[in-house]
Amino acid sequence: MAKPILQISGFDEMIKKLESTSKAAEQIGKKTAQDCGAILKAEIVDQAKSAGLPDKLIKQIDEDFEAESASGKFRYLVGWRKVEHTRGAPLTDSEKVIIANYGTPERFTNAGASRGEIKKLNFLKKAKAKAKLKIKRRIESGFAELNKELEK
Repeated sequence: MAKPILQISGFDEMIKKLESTSKAAEQIGKKTAQDCGAILKAEIVDQAKSAGLPDKLIKQIDEDFEAESASGKFRYLVGWRKVEHTRGAPLTDSEKVIIANYGTPERFTNAGASRGEIKKLNFLKKAKAKAKLKIKRRIESGFAELNKELEK
């Protein structure tokens, strides 16, 4: 029998290490995404309070976390659930939040009398701007955790 020209050992151990690293990467990614969502939610709450949004509307902030394990994609949604408006019905709470954040143009009656405008509070833009650096730092720390895991 001929001697093998090249013999490779440790391949099974390498596969096991890759599998465990993949699981660790998924856990770190999921935790990082959840932390980033929590940072954004906290900033939205702070900015909404600063803008004078009623507590009733602030308490309705909703969050939803979605994870696709196969692709490694994570999504954290923070905000108010949009409810369909029925014509002639009072405004829904989510519509009130939209109007408070973005404002309205000046409104007029059919006779031409001004009903004024609602000035935009812009609290969502301010919240995203304040959260941006904190989220960036959290993502960087997530990558650092992943690098440590890869070095093991």
